Amino acid sequence: MKIRIAAVACTVAAPDSFETFSERIRTLLRMPLENAAQVIVLPEALALELVAMLPERERQDPAAAFASLQELRPAWMQLFSAVAIEQGVTIVAGSFPVRAQADGYRSRCDVFSPDGRHVFQDKLHLTVGEKALGVIEPGDTLKVFDIAGVSMAIALGHDCQFPLPVRAQCEAGARVLIVPARVDRHVDALRMRVGCMARALENRCHVVLSVAAAESVLFNTEAAVLAPTDDGFSCAGVLVSTSDGGDWTIADLEIAVDGRSVEQRRARHDPQRQRGQGGADDRSRQHVARVVQAEHHA
Repeated sequence: MKIRIAAVACTVAAPDSFETFSERIRTLLRMPLENAAQVIVLPEALALELVAMLPERERQDPAAAFASLQELRPAWMQLFSAVAIEQGVTIVAGSFPVRAQADGYRSRCDVFSPDGRHVFQDKLHLTVGEKALGVIEPGDTLKVFDIAGVSMAIALGHDCQFPLPVRAQCEAGARVLIVPARVDRHVDALRMRVGCMARALENRCHVVLSVAAAESVLFNTEAAVLAPTDDGFSCAGVLVSTSDGGDWTIADLEIAVDGRSVEQRRARHDPQRQRGQGGADDRSRQHVARVVQAEHHA
């Protein structure tokens, strides 16, 4: 099965109103829509651009800023849902800090489908900076979604650097791993890219990386569609990236190669699976399989 998927590398903006933000999003999406992308991936922490329109005292207080962002959540949901329905496209809308408990928030990646469905994946592993804010808590559930007819999973930002949860998602059926990310330093960009390439190699799957960064970091940061360095895939592990210029990278993914499924390729190259041995991976797969199929609707 073929699917056209697009990912962006962009700067972090500072809109002065939600109307300005909405116009920026629609302008940003114009290129992949004109090129008939079926799935569009936006970067992590996109909603934090909205903090720029808050009063100064709220911008300096994470708890106050996140509380104010909750008032903009309905408009955020309406914006991306409307574009997805209007354009007949699936949008992976970066992330939004959503209130989870009285004083806590989860970083949530929302996915909007052209039929009006909404599903999400919460971030599981927090960065040092996120922990330091004192108001963000990690998610506790892994999921696999049917996105444009293909089983996909999301590893939000830092999550892509942890192999076991991603392995469990792929064991539960994910064919494509989507990684919306935000980086603040060149070393963060390198670590994110290496993590994505490692997950592609380990799981014999495609990985789609979308990145937001400051202007000073963006020149050394790429959005990319990655593949395992394996027979039938790109020997360099990179199908396409923004290294050739432009904000967007678009790829047509062939989920089954030469008549063999991803699972068949994985078994061919993994001696442990060929021998049918059990262990921690099997227990992890059984656990995740019980929870990943649950879809959450807005």
